[in-house]
Amino acid sequence: MAPLETSQLRLATDAMTLVASASVCAGFLWLVFRVRTRIGPRLRPMAMMSVFIAAIAGANVLHYIASFFPGYVLLNVIAAIVAAGALALALAIWAFIPGLSREPTHNELVKAVGELRAERDARRVAVAELSRARDELERRVSERTSDLDLVRRRFEIALQGTGIVVAHQDCDLRYTWMYNPPPPLKGADMIGHLPEEVLPADLAAQQAAVKRRVIETAEAGKFEALYPTANGPIWYEGRVEPLMVDGRVEGVMTVSIDVTRHVLHERQLRVLMRELTHRSKNLLAVVHGMARQSSSGAGDVRQFMEGFDSRLAALSRAHEILVDANWRGVPLRAVLDREIAALAAPVPGLKIDGPHLLLSPEAAQNFALAINELAGDLRNAPQNAQMAVDVNWRVDDGALRFDWRRNGGGPGGRLDGFGQNLLNRVLPRLIGGTAQLSHSQDACAYALEGKADLLAPLGRRALAGDARRARRRSAKWRPRQDSNL
Repeated sequence: MAPLETSQLRLATDAMTLVASASVCAGFLWLVFRVRTRIGPRLRPMAMMSVFIAAIAGANVLHYIASFFPGYVLLNVIAAIVAAGALALALAIWAFIPGLSREPTHNELVKAVGELRAERDARRVAVAELSRARDELERRVSERTSDLDLVRRRFEIALQGTGIVVAHQDCDLRYTWMYNPPPPLKGADMIGHLPEEVLPADLAAQQAAVKRRVIETAEAGKFEALYPTANGPIWYEGRVEPLMVDGRVEGVMTVSIDVTRHVLHERQLRVLMRELTHRSKNLLAVVHGMARQSSSGAGDVRQFMEGFDSRLAALSRAHEILVDANWRGVPLRAVLDREIAALAAPVPGLKIDGPHLLLSPEAAQNFALAINELAGDLRNAPQNAQMAVDVNWRVDDGALRFDWRRNGGGPGGRLDGFGQNLLNRVLPRLIGGTAQLSHSQDACAYALEGKADLLAPLGRRALAGDARRARRRSAKWRPRQDSNL
């Protein structure tokens, strides 16, 4: 090949090498510039490779230019320097080769992406299962909450109005929960307080002694307590139980039951027993007095038994009326009707008139015996005897006037010492008044006067109050002149 052809071929080769180097350098630099924010630690070696390619291209360009100026040494020196820089970069790039060799390949990246996708799918499945488990847990919690709320409402309904107080206290005896406390206490106001801060001092000390003993011994204890209120005291009976957690006492639970009704009932029974004993003694004394006085004027046993049986029957009828009225007092008219009804035959000419008048138990017994004595004439009168009996009473300004009048009847009975003593002494003394008795075969007149309020079962004030109200209703109302105004 001719030298000219060889020179031209070399020139073409250098030109193509120059263009290729410049193209690679431009493309690599453009790539580095575009992905600089994404390649991270690989930016430095890629930048060095870009500079290396640029240095190679520069050295080729300078070498190509220097071929046209053989005598121009500076271009060759510059080309040699650029080539030396490229060599330095080529040697420096080896420092990054181990790190670049550890960079994942495309296949490894694809495999890693597949594994990540599988892990993502597995996590999605796990998240879905956790969501279902969460929903199931929430459903169960909602059911348990509803069940607990139902149990709580049943508990509150069961204790509502029963007077049962339930409370929890920690080991320092501070209240942490209380339900249904006695008024004016409220459960929320008790939380965090000690007994001595909310209860009376003596009650708090008594409660504290029992509960501290339960905490120390871990054994249940009982107590009785009296809680004062504005409406009267409340009696409680209670039990203190230790609250055990992991074998240790963490506090006490107290259940207090209101037994006020039972205490009052027991007291009432004791009062009734004393009253029954007192009335039994009085009844025995009355029977003994009747027997003694009936026997004093009796000529024989038959006469004694007739009088005593009659009086005992009258006393029995008075007790029947009192029992029906719960021993709270009976009307005088009821006593009269009961005694008249006990007669063997009706009394055609009987008239009874008088206002409503309540008698105390003692007065009812004495009036029953007195009417029995006065009715003796009616029992002993001959058949078809003509008689008229007028019984009336009235109350004026608290004064009682009782009249019994019998006209006719023929030969009747006689009043013995018991009857005369009862009519002339016992009844007048009962009402703080006087009595007049006139008795014969053809007539009987008995007048009794005294204080009506002494007969009333509630004492003087009941009848006096009724009388004052009656006077106020009958009198004309006038405004009161008050000197203090």
